[in-house]
Amino acid sequence: MGAREEWRGDLFRLDLAGVQPHLSGDARIDRPHRDTITAFYAPDGEWVEDRRPVRIRAYGDLPDLSPHTIAGFLEHRLAGKLQMKSSVSAGICDEVDTEPIHAGLEQFPRLPKHLEIDSRTFTPHSLRIARRQHYSAAKLLRRSEADTEHHRVTLDLERHLFRLDGEQPTYLGDLGPRLEIKTPRPEEVEDVQEQLKVGGLCVRLPYRSLELVFQDLLLGALSVARTSSFPEIEGKLEVKGTRASDEIGHELLKWVKSLPSARLLLPYPHQIVRMRRYYVCESETDPRQWTVVETMGGKLSVKIKASDRTDGAALLRDTEASHSTDREGLNVPLGQFLDQHRLKVINVFRKRQIQVPFALDNGHAYLVKIDDCQDRAGHRLREVELETVGSLTGETLDESAIIADTNRMVDQLLESPLGGELTPTTQSKHAFFSRWTTPNGG
Repeated sequence: MGAREEWRGDLFRLDLAGVQPHLSGDARIDRPHRDTITAFYAPDGEWVEDRRPVRIRAYGDLPDLSPHTIAGFLEHRLAGKLQMKSSVSAGICDEVDTEPIHAGLEQFPRLPKHLEIDSRTFTPHSLRIARRQHYSAAKLLRRSEADTEHHRVTLDLERHLFRLDGEQPTYLGDLGPRLEIKTPRPEEVEDVQEQLKVGGLCVRLPYRSLELVFQDLLLGALSVARTSSFPEIEGKLEVKGTRASDEIGHELLKWVKSLPSARLLLPYPHQIVRMRRYYVCESETDPRQWTVVETMGGKLSVKIKASDRTDGAALLRDTEASHSTDREGLNVPLGQFLDQHRLKVINVFRKRQIQVPFALDNGHAYLVKIDDCQDRAGHRLREVELETVGSLTGETLDESAIIADTNRMVDQLLESPLGGELTPTTQSKHAFFSRWTTPNGG
């Protein structure tokens, strides 16, 4: 099929109530199945720098999302489309081209463990299950209903991701809701977006579908991960310039590539792009800095920080936090979660983050990242941070060695082309956003 224009906006599960009223029930497109089930393949199951990933897309109605149920579904006959898909950013939209490897639906006796394509062997590495609804955008664009399939809005209520490398799938988390507007021309995408009035709730996040896969790859690469018993060690640099955060993320990637002693830990595009919402809190019983973290899929966890101290440009803090909110967080109402921890919300901000994971030749693994934070009143804070995440060698983390690494790399960042826009800081995001109070906690 030919390329089409798509606008894709990610949103938090708690914000779905602001989107659904704009989607007319009489524009709903009926589909025979609720769940869109997509298996992703790669040569020998290893993620490679391939801009056109191979996938099998099937459909069904899963009674639940347990690994046992999903494994049973994949072991039985399924009808699916074998495709290669590319997506290229083009202004406010993406140009999406889905190329069928074979025409039409294929009947598979089970999910294939091997695919032979162009003399290469592909095996599955991950599975995404989207619970989605489709709506016609033809009426909004004053087109005939015959144009429905080429002018439609898709709302993913949930997007769950699993790793496929054993007898049963391994759950990686929920990417959260997404709204997609699909038309042949970009000006029509803008028209639909404006009429639906959802732009303020939805955020375009490039490479977002890779977030949980790449987090899993990164955790798998670490032989020793930093835990709460080891201090959080980071270098913090406030962004003072006006350069766009995406451009800063690109500059950080170039900076890592320029380091003679560093190697990237993720394949193309070498970065993790994600969004979180943070509730800056105060505890009724504990004077430390408490923050509630919310993923786009609606999982909640707490982050507690205390005992700030510095060693050169390195900031050390005692931090208690979930290893992965996507996997370990609780899916409970926010009010209930706050009550359980006896917390009061002071302010709320969203953080859009680009992480570039890398390792030095001493085996220490780090993230360099740009955090773009803004509260609902428009107060904005942008920071570049260097943070240790663990080791590749299996050796116990050495605090003095990591402090030395951090100080050296902060100096290198300040001497880089980006350095003129950065200023060292020790201020926490909790302290910054506590200066303003959101009425009723937001």
